[in-house]
Amino acid sequence: MIEMIKRLIRSFKREKNWKERTSDAPKTFPVLQESLIEKVSSMESHAELIDGNIVITEKTSPAHNIAVHKIANALMSFKDNRNLDFEVFTDNVALYCNELHGDDKNFFLPDVMAICDRKGIREDGIHVVPTFVAEV
Repeated sequence: MIEMIKRLIRSFKREKNWKERTSDAPKTFPVLQESLIEKVSSMESHAELIDGNIVITEKTSPAHNIAVHKIANALMSFKDNRNLDFEVFTDNVALYCNELHGDDKNFFLPDVMAICDRKGIREDGIHVVPTFVAEV
């Protein structure tokens, strides 16, 4: 499965205009207050807290969207073909790293996650270490 995902990523990188379509860098804002996870998680835009900085990404490209769906579909096929028990998440599902690392500097919205430990799946997001994470 890992090789399949690597091939998908390589194929997108070879695609014409890859850099052009993915060159929109997210806006990064330094955070002066220590605990902002609740504030960041309640923001309407795609906001993450990465190493103490708020990172806001306004939109994604069609290539990004295609890559996310292909990775998620590959994981779902892998799961179904082997009768495995895990959940695949995309589309702004929160990963609460503050509980995993004991700090309030990180709050992520990964593009794709696979979660095996169901007790960490809660209404507001994921509260356990993912088995697989992809950020496209």
